[in-house]
Amino acid sequence: MDETKKTVIREGSFIAVVVAFLSAIMELIFLLIGEWDYTVLLGNLVGAAVAITNFFLMEITICKSVGMDPAYVKKKFTRSYMLRLILMAACAILVVLLPCFNSIAGLIPLLFPSIGAVIRPFLRRIMGDETQIEPEQKQNDAEE
Repeated sequence: MDETKKTVIREGSFIAVVVAFLSAIMELIFLLIGEWDYTVLLGNLVGAAVAITNFFLMEITICKSVGMDPAYVKKKFTRSYMLRLILMAACAILVVLLPCFNSIAGLIPLLFPSIGAVIRPFLRRIMGDETQIEPEQKQNDAEE
């Protein structure tokens, strides 16, 4: 397996774990405030599944675009972005309109991959994982 695919799997798995962890915390919060019912669980499951799927689709697009013509890549990214945006909008509409889903619990997980992407560099530094640092940044860190 080439390095790009390994990176896609590693980063995608990290985001999936973060989404699952934050979803569990959200479920606990709903339970503690006395608002938990099956609609919270269903909304959370749908929102988390769409959030993880969205992230994996984005990574697959990036992986397949490596080494291609920049003009073609731009079109491919635009098309991918629009399709993923439609997927997320459909999820949002679904969880808001259908009474079997808690709207809040269905919408909040859509933000969890962004939280994971923000905390990833901090966790990487804490854990000492420098696999994603560019060679020139490693050199700058060594000089300091």
